Amino acid sequence: MLNNFLLPSALWWLLLIPCVILLYFLKLKRQEYVFSSTLLWQKVVNDMRVNSPFQKLKNNLLLYLQILILLLTILALARPFLSQQALQGRNIVLLIDTSLSMKTKDEDGSSRLAHAKKKALEMMNDLNSDDRMMVITFDSHAEIVQTFTHVKTRLSSSINRIEAVDTHTNIIEALDIAKAMVDKISSPSIYILTDGRIEGFQKHINSYMQNKDPVLPQIVICGQSSSNIAITAFDVQKNQKNDLYQAFVQLQNFGRSNIEVIVELHINGEAKEQNMRLVELGGGDVRGVLLKNLEIPTGVVKAKVVVERGNDYLKEDNEAWFIVPPHLKKKICLVTSGNFILKKVLESHDANMLILSMEEYEEESKKPDSLLRKYDIIVFDKEQPKRIFPGVGNIFFECIPREKEIENNGVLNNEYGFKVVDQNSLHPVMRFLDMRKFHFGSIMDITWPEDTTPLLEVEGHMIIGLIKRQSVYSLVIGCDIYDSGWPFDPTFPVFIANAISWYKGIHNQPNIMTSDIARVQFFESVDHVKITCNGKSIEEQKITANSVRFSDTKKLGVYQFSGFDNEKNLVETRNIAANIFSLDESNVTPIKEFKIKKQNVASRDFLTINREIWPYLLLIAFFVVLGEWYLFHRRSLSFSLRKKDNFFTQYLTNK
Repeated sequence: MLNNFLLPSALWWLLLIPCVILLYFLKLKRQEYVFSSTLLWQKVVNDMRVNSPFQKLKNNLLLYLQILILLLTILALARPFLSQQALQGRNIVLLIDTSLSMKTKDEDGSSRLAHAKKKALEMMNDLNSDDRMMVITFDSHAEIVQTFTHVKTRLSSSINRIEAVDTHTNIIEALDIAKAMVDKISSPSIYILTDGRIEGFQKHINSYMQNKDPVLPQIVICGQSSSNIAITAFDVQKNQKNDLYQAFVQLQNFGRSNIEVIVELHINGEAKEQNMRLVELGGGDVRGVLLKNLEIPTGVVKAKVVVERGNDYLKEDNEAWFIVPPHLKKKICLVTSGNFILKKVLESHDANMLILSMEEYEEESKKPDSLLRKYDIIVFDKEQPKRIFPGVGNIFFECIPREKEIENNGVLNNEYGFKVVDQNSLHPVMRFLDMRKFHFGSIMDITWPEDTTPLLEVEGHMIIGLIKRQSVYSLVIGCDIYDSGWPFDPTFPVFIANAISWYKGIHNQPNIMTSDIARVQFFESVDHVKITCNGKSIEEQKITANSVRFSDTKKLGVYQFSGFDNEKNLVETRNIAANIFSLDESNVTPIKEFKIKKQNVASRDFLTINREIWPYLLLIAFFVVLGEWYLFHRRSLSFSLRKKDNFFTQYLTNK
């Protein structure tokens, strides 16, 4: 029991209580009476009985009140406290997970985010007057929703406004912001409210702990349920033999129990019975469903899972979308004085080709309504143009764009050939290529911009790089391709095909992941665009160069971009589908424990702290003193009135 006092030595003052009682034993206070008969001497006998031990203590309320006052005062000096669950530290950084998995419903019907917000509000209510808190949400990106404040109404409003989105989880930005904040303050604490379904969470936390003097984050795990069925892959492809389509839907059961579902395929909003399949999955099973011979015009294809039997606590990943774009031939312009092999490789693609000399190109580029603006890719062969167009992909063979940050310092020759030392095989342009077998005898000595994406490097020099300036992408091949024999190798047409496909995908990628940037290149002249998601209007914006980039793709579904001209006439409509397909988000089993700096950080809601209660004891003692004062003066007044009454009685008797 003494463990609940900060100064238990003060309890020795309790010995004063017997002293107070002793004073009442020794104190004899007689009342004054006027009597005329010796019969009243019987009062002496009564006084002797009253002053016997403990007799005086009976019915003495003032004594009890004075003992209570002394007891409360001594307890206050001992500084008692109560151990309770509360926040630790005076400056709290609160990180709240708002990714897709936080939409998971628990068995009580509430989402994990609702539980996280409830715990955040409980933490807020437990703040002392000198404590401060800031709130950061994180999904694919981090956002500060409330800076440091001690005003609970602001914190409450900010926390209640938080909503989950349909994206994966990236905690790196949130940890970076938190670290930047705690480095500037005293007594910091970091709390992470999450279900633990974060890709690479353990690695990111350990990486954060490598910083100088890191603050150990306290992880508060939200969520209990674990059963979920999800669409983890969805693709629609055209069968070149019969021009019909086939759709592939991959399902995964993340629970332990069997589940039975119906897979539906909706084509432009219509679901037909022949496009439905009944599927049963055991615990942890992965199953693929293939639907063949589908007649699909251009438009939106949606796969939907309807649960017939079993539990499914996350509904959002039961649907997926795929956009079947209209088949349009690519437009490619080749600017050359004559390059037979390059011309043949480009013509092998299903594209509308235009071949110009540099003089013809310069003349056409000067026109305000130049047709070159509508081309997907322009290839420059050994000749540098004076002007390039935004929104168009540019490929430079043995020449460079006119940019201040890029410079050609001449040609370098090596009779043995420059050997390839590094290849960026992860970039789509270099996919399926092995360039290590080539030796380039003649290369350009180029000073590249610092933000160039390197694709191929030889000894001491980059010879293939990708430069981005706003909406202009330039792929530069700074070497004599014929000197190496590369154009006669099968890897050269693969390289050209990769570049064409990548350029096309930059501006018109109809199927993306949530939080990816949606890029749309309109074919017609467009002044402004209206953007909707699943039929709900999002925003309207002016555009330039008939292209638009939209980054707020945090909701699953179909984003529609409607392009209008200056007279507000609808000119062109484009659709983009945003899906998730994340095993980390769909596997909704909460992670209960993490290892940080060789110690386990388990799920915990709050920390235990000591709250002193002596101020409340002194407050109670104060009110008891007031009560004691009131009773004492009331008794004194009563005695005074009786004394006066006895005086007048005696006076009248004498008369």
